[in-house]
Amino acid sequence: MNFDLLEKLCKFCAISGNEDELRDFIFYEVGKYSSDIKIDCLGNLLIRKGGTSGLPEAKRVVVTAHMDEVGFIITHITEEGFLKFGTVGSISEKVLLGTRVIIGKNKITGVIGATPVHLLDSEDRYKNVSVEDMYIDIGAKNKEDALNYVQLGEYASFEPVFFKDDMTVKAKSLDNRLGCFILLNLIQKEFPGDVYFAFTTKEEVGAIGAQTMAYSLKPDISIVVDSTTAADVYGSKEDQKICKLGGGAVVPFMDKGTIYNKDLYNLAFDLAAKNNIPAQTKEAIAGGTDASVIHKSRCGVKTLGISVPCRYIHAPVGMCRTRDVLSTIELIEILLTEVFKSFT
Repeated sequence: MNFDLLEKLCKFCAISGNEDELRDFIFYEVGKYSSDIKIDCLGNLLIRKGGTSGLPEAKRVVVTAHMDEVGFIITHITEEGFLKFGTVGSISEKVLLGTRVIIGKNKITGVIGATPVHLLDSEDRYKNVSVEDMYIDIGAKNKEDALNYVQLGEYASFEPVFFKDDMTVKAKSLDNRLGCFILLNLIQKEFPGDVYFAFTTKEEVGAIGAQTMAYSLKPDISIVVDSTTAADVYGSKEDQKICKLGGGAVVPFMDKGTIYNKDLYNLAFDLAAKNNIPAQTKEAIAGGTDASVIHKSRCGVKTLGISVPCRYIHAPVGMCRTRDVLSTIELIEILLTEVFKSFT
């Protein structure tokens, strides 16, 4: 498996609403395997990969992953030249202080800061610092100097990092470059019927791209590919771990946005068992994906979620196991073949 492609994906800065550069890269990659490619008005990338049977389309199957990542947007520049910002998507303030970020089209490097601890009153020194009290420091002399490099409304991303060893990947934006990586591997394979691949926008701010994608493509069956929170870390009780690194592909029965189709859920685990593919479910009702809007589009869509377990989601660096990525690809490939044979 060529994880160099995942590294390229993770190093793009593609905050929700700013997916253009990443989409252009993915457009080039999928163009090697399909010529039926469209970009809709919200920036979703929609691809049809023709099936091998040559028969008319009996059921429409869509596999989807969102392109965007969480990040920041510049809202104000102080007279001293510090950049005030808001978060785009859900990010805990606990992971921010001292973090390096990349800002705007000029790729300016900044550091997230706040009032130094020695200047705080004693009662404030051990309190969490809110995003409203933070700023990004690019080293500007003043506001006029800062405006030479950064404009209001520009996006900022966690600094791109990527490390891979024999067991793990540790990188920025594994949520959801893992999903994009999996789709780019699946589109190289052959299936009996036509498969539609959708790379969606703005998932982190409300599954906006997926909503219009589903209305446009009118799927009968949808498989939503994402990364999902693994809380198998020090201090977590067994019933709080949700899912575990090394446990294989994660197939949830429910999350905070979707109750997944039971027949697809059972089929996924049956296929995993028959083919010795590691798979697990989420042992909590937590998180949400593009499935939350896809499953209720038009007259309804039979929807399944399949994710890669990932620690430290929505933080500067996440972690996943390479074997879990491979298990997820293997399971979806077999599942896509099976749905054309037996699923109605």
